Formats: sequence, C-alpha cells, structure tokens
Amino acid sequence: MLRIVALGLLLVGCAPAERGADTRPVDPSLPIAFLDSDVFDDDVARTLAVKPDSVVVKPAAPMTVNAVPPRLNAWMAAVQGRGGAVQMVGRDPAAPQQQQFLSILVPIAGAALAAIFPDKADVRQYMRDSRTYGRAEGYDMKVVYVPGTGRIDEIVFARKQ
Repeated sequence: MLRIVALGLLLVGCAPAERGADTRPVDPSLPIAFLDSDVFDDDVARTLAVKPDSVVVKPAAPMTVNAVPPRLNAWMAAVQGRGGAVQMVGRDPAAPQQQQFLSILVPIAGAALAAIFPDKADVRQYMRDSRTYGRAEGYDMKVVYVPGTGRIDEIVFARKQ
C-alpha cells in the first residue's frame, strides 16, 4: 500500500505544469527578445505581472512598421483595447537617443485582430478572456522605429502614470 501511495505522489510530481503557471524569475530590467512564439507572450505577461515601470522588447529579427507580426499586433491591440496609447516614435538612425515623437495612435493593431476575428464581438471577447493579454492593463506602448526605413528598433511597454 505504501508503494502505491509513493508511486502516486511520484506521478503527481511528474505532471506537466499548467500553462501560465511559469515560476521562472522575472527581471524587468532585461529586454525581452521578440520571437513569434507563445514563449514570447508568456515572457511579456510574466514580466508585466510584476508591474514594472517599463518593459523593453527587442526584435530578434528585422521587422518594419508596415510588416508588424500578428503576435505583436495582438499586444498593440491589448494595450489600446484597455485604454492605453500606442505611439510610433521616430528615431534618428545615427542618434542613440529618441529624437522625434510622433504621437500617432495606431489603429492598425485593432484592424489586424479584426482581420483575424471578423466579428468585432469576437475580438472583444478574445481580449477580455485572455489572461495573457490582460496584463497590458495600465500600460502604454511605444514602437520605436527608424524613419525612412521603418525598421523597428524596440517596443516599450510604459506604465501609465
């Protein structure tokens, strides 16, 4: 009988962790690499859950403002759908600091999700039910790009003050 109980405890200990129950430590001071993967969503959600002042995302591969991956569009729509602003911020390619602010709300994020979910009610339901994207509550987003090329250098989630 004792062997059966021990075997049961061993099997329970070997069960896979529930999705979203990741307990890896989070360091919000380190940039998160954008990968078109659920791993990226999990890393952003876990980092935003500790409510840092900002979270920086760096593209792992070149991307432009005219070819934003749907996964990043989903985060943009999540921020915008929760009252946050999504801004495009132009950066001089020769300057290390941000230079020009173009306070443009990005409606393409919502449009991109609307293309995936044609019914707007589906988009709202998806955003409302999503524990992952719900972490965008209370944040604005800045997409820092190089004017002329449109290359995205970084994406910054900034806590609203």
